[in-house]
Amino acid sequence: VREMRERYAENAVLIETDAKLEGRPEVERAVGGGERRKVFLRVAPEQLLAGLVRDGATIRHFERALPSLNEVFIRAVQGGSAARTPA
Repeated sequence: VREMRERYAENAVLIETDAKLEGRPEVERAVGGGERRKVFLRVAPEQLLAGLVRDGATIRHFERALPSLNEVFIRAVQGGSAARTPA
């Protein structure tokens, strides 16, 4: 099940941080206004994390955003391909 979720995952993370995410070169867009935000990336998640740590940000939560099984099913039925991995 996890393999399926990872295969259809977007290049995004769920993050709680005190850092400003908008305008960072690694970030395509950030959604949500609560404590935990979903951030779509232009780079690998590890690159964002390294940049935030380098800048001294406090990070309370950081995880790869995986789709629900329902989202995986919808993408598979619609013929959506597995998500791309950044270079």
